[in-house]
Amino acid sequence: MIGLLIDWIGAKMVRKFEDIPVESDTVIRREKETKVADKDAMWNFWSWEGIFAESLIFYSDDVADLNDEALEAFVKEHTDAIPETSVTIRRRDKYTFVNYNFRLNDDPYHIVGAERAGSYQ
Repeated sequence: MIGLLIDWIGAKMVRKFEDIPVESDTVIRREKETKVADKDAMWNFWSWEGIFAESLIFYSDDVADLNDEALEAFVKEHTDAIPETSVTIRRRDKYTFVNYNFRLNDDPYHIVGAERAGSYQ
């Protein structure tokens, strides 16, 4: 019975994130469903025109009570976001994207500012 409940919860989370839009020139290198504190999220490691970054994608209703500043603080508190990282937030109808840990290659210590990501926002 518990196994069925876990399967049901996992299937519900997958459906929640099954139609996340991806820019045509963005390459998703890794992704996984996760929880950030009590909120469901999809984590992505992606690249775009030589820039690498990470995103946490939340269902917009789940983070509607957090303004951008509070959402940035929440992500920095509950993830491995590098404290000095730039953060961009894009709220769409269904999903909210929090992008962070921008870098020029896939080295996690080669951080650059989000402004280098150009029009990704």
